[in-house]
Amino acid sequence: MRIDVITLFPEILSGPIDASILGRAQRGGQVEIALHQLRDYANDRHHTVDDKPYGGGPGCCSSASRFSPRCRMCSRRLRSRGA
Repeated sequence: MRIDVITLFPEILSGPIDASILGRAQRGGQVEIALHQLRDYANDRHHTVDDKPYGGGPGCCSSASRFSPRCRMCSRRLRSRGA
């Protein structure tokens, strides 16, 4: 089984995953966990991944256009494996 995690902080997640049951499963070959940096798929020079909230106001939300390429890549990988 493969688990793809898209995050802004893959280096923060690697430690807890390695120290948990998921880490044991990964070392035993039962699961493969791939951590992906969302900013790698940003196409502007500042690697922006957030967008303005709909309707304005304070806060921010993730931009769907940043997730789309990574999700498509993961889907293609699943289809190529026959899953």
